[in-house]
Amino acid sequence: MEGTSGQMERQVRTKKRANASKRAPMNRYGGTIRRLLAAQAFVNFILWVPIWVVFLQRKGLSLTQIGILEAIAWILTAACEVPTGLIADRWGRKASIAIGTFLYAIAMFLILTPALSPTFLVGYVLWNSSMAFVTGADSALLYDSLKADGREGQAAKFAGRFTAIQLGSQGVAALVGSLLATVDITLCFSISAFLLLQRRSWSSPSARLPETATKARRP
Repeated sequence: MEGTSGQMERQVRTKKRANASKRAPMNRYGGTIRRLLAAQAFVNFILWVPIWVVFLQRKGLSLTQIGILEAIAWILTAACEVPTGLIADRWGRKASIAIGTFLYAIAMFLILTPALSPTFLVGYVLWNSSMAFVTGADSALLYDSLKADGREGQAAKFAGRFTAIQLGSQGVAALVGSLLATVDITLCFSISAFLLLQRRSWSSPSARLPETATKARRP
């Protein structure tokens, strides 16, 4: 009886350890997911939304010129989607997001230069196209992180949180931006750039990223 009891106890302990090992990985990438949610708040806190047309008109551009610039910028953005996706697959989602936010921040400073100057035009092109590095890479990294934790079933819930954070951040930024513009309209761009440059705080090398799974799928 004692031998049977000891064997049963060992089986119970073994089962507990097995269950604990299954539960342990569930939050390995919890920090990464929180950083991604925080990143959405930073990237979408775009203070210039309510004033960008007024800003460009003050720089001497007509609505026709603004429309042409917008058309060119969006066409380039669409053209950049495929190559930026390849960059994310080759060097990782984190690298793609970091490149996109950095270029976007640089664009915020460049468009403060004289209208239609070479630096202004480069900034305007980067203004939209740099986000091609981020869109898709962020949601893919979120799903990869959830899958690595065995929580891919919660992807829809976290996608909803992504959207809620995006819209909420944009709404607050629009209100703050309209107030800042009454003081100095250029603050809407310089502050947005500064916030984007703070990406290092949420995309630090210490962040756990499920890159190994991504690399394993590469040819």
